Parts: sequence; C-alpha cells; structure tokens
Amino acid sequence: MHIKDSYTYPATLERIGEMFADPGYTRSRVAVRGVIDPQVRVTDEDGITTISVDAGIDTSVLPAAARRFVRSGLSVSIVETWAPTQGTTRRGTTEVKVKGAPVTLRAVSVLTGEAGTTTRAVDADLSVSIPLVGRRVEQEAAGSVHSVILRELGYARTWLEAHPEQ
Repeated sequence: MHIKDSYTYPATLERIGEMFADPGYTRSRVAVRGVIDPQVRVTDEDGITTISVDAGIDTSVLPAAARRFVRSGLSVSIVETWAPTQGTTRRGTTEVKVKGAPVTLRAVSVLTGEAGTTTRAVDADLSVSIPLVGRRVEQEAAGSVHSVILRELGYARTWLEAHPEQ
C-alpha cells in the first residue's frame, strides 16, 4: 500500500537535524503502548545521521485480523538514515521490518526548511504479506498514519521546548 503525507515542524532544518541526532528524542518517539524495551542508537558520520531502533512488540496491540497469524516474540527494527543537508533540503530513508511477521515499510522523506519551519514530505510503501487479510491490515495501519504524525509533532514540540537554541 502506498502512503504519501507531509507535515511541518515548528523549527529550522538545522534544529530538526539536531533533534533527530538526539537519542533521547527517538526514545520519546518509540516509548508508546506496545513497544517493549526499545534500544536506540544514533550515529553521525560525514554528515550522515543514522537512527536505529530495535524493540519488542506486545502482540495485544496488533489489529485483531493480524493477531491470529502472529506468534509471540515479535520484534521491530527501524533504521532511518539522513543524508547531509544540501541547501534547504535533507533527504532520508526509513526501513521498518517486523521480525516474526511479514510486515515491512520503506519510506523516502524530504525535509525542506523555509522561514523558520521544516516540512517533511513522506512517500512510503507498506507491505503486509498475510493471505486473505493482508490488505485489510495494511488499510488499518495506513489509517493510523495521521495519529502517528500528530504524536510525532507533539514529541518534536516537547523536545524543542526542552532544548532551546543556544
């Protein structure tokens, strides 16, 4: 299932880069119901920022249609990589793999800074390879994208308020 969306952070491109580079910000983003013991790593080499998360998943938070196909022991791996800033843009990729379930998400994001704000345009492909119900699970997951975005913006505002510009 193809998903396209965009949202705007209330900060400059540089500040958003600083925020993404803070492991504490990523921990706050993934500390949601159903995520168990998230391990966060952030590296920065030659201007390329890589954010990696590995965590367990409580299967009780899965859609009912998917729960019957999933055994216990689910875990998720998220790798987000941001290229160096070029002018007023920064490109990134996100790959989400769920170990123990046939679910993947691949996304390309473009951050564009303008007049003290940064817009993130996301172009993603979500795949749930479960016979007969995969499409329905994809639709349920895609339907929750807006709430994930609102949460993301809330965490960003909280981080930005707690880390004023120097």
